[in-house]
Amino acid sequence: VSFGATSGFTAANISKNQTGVKIGSFSLQAGSSEAVNVTNINVILGGTATPATNYTNLRITDGSQTVVPSTGSNNFSVNYDVAAGSTKTIDVWVDTLEITNGSTTIASSTVTYRGKVSGVTNTVSATAPTMTAASISVATPTLVTASTLGARYMIGGTTVNSVATYNVVSTNGTAVLNDLSFTVAGSGVESLTIGSVTAPVVGSAVNFYGINLSVPAGASGLNIPVAVKYSAVSASNQGGVSSGSVSTTTLTSVKYTAGGTQTTSSISVAANPMTLVASLPTVKKTSTGVSINAGTTTNVKIGTVTVAADAKGDVTLFQLPYSVSATNVIVKANGTDVTTISGVASATSTVFASGYRIGAGNTVTFDVYGDVVNGGSNSSNYDVSLGSSASFKWSDVVDGLVIGTAKLGSLLTTYNN
Repeated sequence: VSFGATSGFTAANISKNQTGVKIGSFSLQAGSSEAVNVTNINVILGGTATPATNYTNLRITDGSQTVVPSTGSNNFSVNYDVAAGSTKTIDVWVDTLEITNGSTTIASSTVTYRGKVSGVTNTVSATAPTMTAASISVATPTLVTASTLGARYMIGGTTVNSVATYNVVSTNGTAVLNDLSFTVAGSGVESLTIGSVTAPVVGSAVNFYGINLSVPAGASGLNIPVAVKYSAVSASNQGGVSSGSVSTTTLTSVKYTAGGTQTTSSISVAANPMTLVASLPTVKKTSTGVSINAGTTTNVKIGTVTVAADAKGDVTLFQLPYSVSATNVIVKANGTDVTTISGVASATSTVFASGYRIGAGNTVTFDVYGDVVNGGSNSSNYDVSLGSSASFKWSDVVDGLVIGTAKLGSLLTTYNN
């Protein structure tokens, strides 16, 4: 029989006033020749800490079974078999009371077993790594980049999950986040939601009192997704916020309890700013190109771009940027030459000085034609590509149809080449 500290269970810090603290882990492996029957497990707590005053509720677990010791002792009477060649893991747990930082706890164990074939009774002993008492510390929350939305246009009148996800890490023990406070800068946010709890914006403050989120000890910590309810966007004096309103949500205070002590930390961890609009365009290059023979080909369809308005409302297109290797460019919107609808097409963009309105939920297909000179000796593939989103100009209609005040596509996440 082999018996020793479980691989992977290493020396660590523990803290005061914690429930369910693992202070030891042991592995018992039966030999290949016979199974064994385990009848008793003795646990001794050494080190500089005082078991009688620093710990309570000593117990062991082996899998899903929890065993408490005999009254007034550290002996655990058990009766289970370990098959030949198999391994049983025994974990030692306590609830901590007041412990002086720097004091140590060293759990050792002696197991009594009997061979199932030989009938011989024997004992094996082992010692676990040292546990050292230390204060719990809670790090300043950070944003989880992969689970936090980047700055963008956001359609008003919606609730958006995981606008920001904060990660909180507790070291040396479990901490409980009692209260979380946020500040909302700008306009257009009505409430925040964490889990099943929703808190309104009062002035510019959002407070989650008694939310009591448990942060386990360890590097992974706890992720806290924050959902945001945005106000509807409308024209002036129509009951909503103005198109283009920008709001930023910032976590400003965390009150937590750790080791029986409550602490309030003033912080400033801002989510990315969101710009509210009444609707959004989705812009896509949908063509894969066309093969053009050597020489000059006139009035050939080179590529296609689509612009769709969200179902929430109309959008107005002012400038559609693209790049195409052609001259005498003609652009058709749903089959109609844009010059007949006040559009001006070139090799770099199509501009609608007075705007081209696209109805809610509708898609317009822009086909790009031109004269192409293939100076090679073989056919080549030609296509259109979208220009920079910063050169895409549009409006969500409610803020007026003037190209000079049009929105730019820089914040669009629905602009895809």
